Amino acid sequence: MDVFRFAKIPMRANDPTRRYRIVRGEEDVTVGRLEIGGDVPDGDSVVLTVDCRAVLAETERESVLSTARRFLDELVAGWGHQVAEVPGAREWAPQPDGVHRMRIEYQVVCANL
Repeated sequence: MDVFRFAKIPMRANDPTRRYRIVRGEEDVTVGRLEIGGDVPDGDSVVLTVDCRAVLAETERESVLSTARRFLDELVAGWGHQVAEVPGAREWAPQPDGVHRMRIEYQVVCANL
């Protein structure tokens, strides 16, 4: 069982980006934010952005990222698609507010029939 879960944040008008709070524990402590953007399900690209607060250690951030990737795969499969990560260097980028950000681009590789 994953330690981290995603709690949906209501969508904004005219904005297809899906946003989630990253929470852990029975008290649902917010430790970050997840955004899934791009133009899928209607287009061919997806952008996964994971922001983790400074309270998370590097191993916890990697666990969040792994869980987020599986979550994205399941979400996109529900749209009838599969995606592949666009090649490139991946590293956590520290932000001025103490958050660590990972941004990963994906391309649709096929539609599930």
